[in-house]
Amino acid sequence: QDWSAQIVEAASLHDLDPEALQFARTQYRVKHPQRANEMDSWDDITFLNKAKVCIGGKVTHAALILLGNEESGHLLTPAVAQLTWILRNEANVEQDYEHFGLPLILSSDRILKKVSNLTIRHLPSGTLFPQEVSQYDPWVMRETLHNCIAHQDYSLHGRISLVESPDSLLFTNMGTFIPGTVEEMIRSDSPPAVYRNKFLADAMVNLNMIDT
Repeated sequence: QDWSAQIVEAASLHDLDPEALQFARTQYRVKHPQRANEMDSWDDITFLNKAKVCIGGKVTHAALILLGNEESGHLLTPAVAQLTWILRNEANVEQDYEHFGLPLILSSDRILKKVSNLTIRHLPSGTLFPQEVSQYDPWVMRETLHNCIAHQDYSLHGRISLVESPDSLLFTNMGTFIPGTVEEMIRSDSPPAVYRNKFLADAMVNLNMIDT
C-alpha cells in the first residue's frame, strides 16, 4: 500500500496551514500556467483535489506532510514528518541544531536558509576576470531535500536530516534504496519503475517541488 495516499479520517481542512495552502496555490500556478485563469474559481477543496494532494476532499497523509499546520503532527503518529539541521565543525563536533516541523512545503525553505552558502570567487580558464559563484547550488540543495521528503520511509518514524560541515552538506532520510544499489541504477540506464510514496511524489510534482 502507498502510505502517503491513505486518508486520515480524523483530519479536516482545518488541520492545514493557510500560509502553506496559499503558497501551494502559487506553486501550482507556476507548474501549470495553462490553468491559471480557471484556478481563480476553485475553492480549497477543488484545488487540493486537482493538485492530487487530497482525495475526494479527504485529507491524506501526503496533505498533512506538505500542508499540515504545526499542531496537526499528532495525526501522523507514529510517523514523523520533521526536518533537522545540524551544524558540525572541522572536528565533526556538533555546534548547533534546529528542528523544523509541518508544513514541510514551507519548512524546506526555512531549513535551507540555515546553511551558510558562501560566495566563492573562481577564475575560469582562459580569462583574467573572476566570477562569483555560490558554494552550493541552491537548485541542487532544494532538489536533494525535496527528494528526501518524497522518498522517506515514514513507517520507520525517523527524521530527515541536513548535516552541515565546513566543506560539505549531507542529506539523509530513512528507508532502503528500492532499486538496490546505485551501480544497478547506472547499469540499467533508466529511471526506477517503483516509487515508495507515489501519491506524495505526484503531489510534490504538481506543487513544483520536484521534477519527475
